Amino acid sequence: NNKVKLILIGGEVIRNAASTNSKMCTTGDYAVSQIENVLANVCIIGVSGITEDRGLSTAVINELTINREMIKSCFGEVIVVADHRKIGVNHNYLFADISNVNYLITDNKSNPENIKKIEKEGVEVILVNAE
Repeated sequence: NNKVKLILIGGEVIRNAASTNSKMCTTGDYAVSQIENVLANVCIIGVSGITEDRGLSTAVINELTINREMIKSCFGEVIVVADHRKIGVNHNYLFADISNVNYLITDNKSNPENIKKIEKEGVEVILVNAE
């Protein structure tokens, strides 16, 4: 698609030992400095947890600053992608208020009560088939 420009940040790539799927993420001062020099019109971000009262959280301290800076550098829509295991869950490190989120994309196994609470905060929730 010629209308989409994908920009990847540099920095140190670490393996998240806490992750069940061996997720890797880019971290460090170099990655943060690159984000500080970019204004994104869309931010698509994964989380370890999302709740209506505490917002967005991660279980990995190395992701904290990267996630905060990415949301701060976005002048457009913030889209959170999280499966049902992360909805209604808080983790150790909070990085953004729920008011920063425009859309949540999650699967249809998510708890309907948690979804309603998040929608009440003005987030549009998009449910996809978990199959």
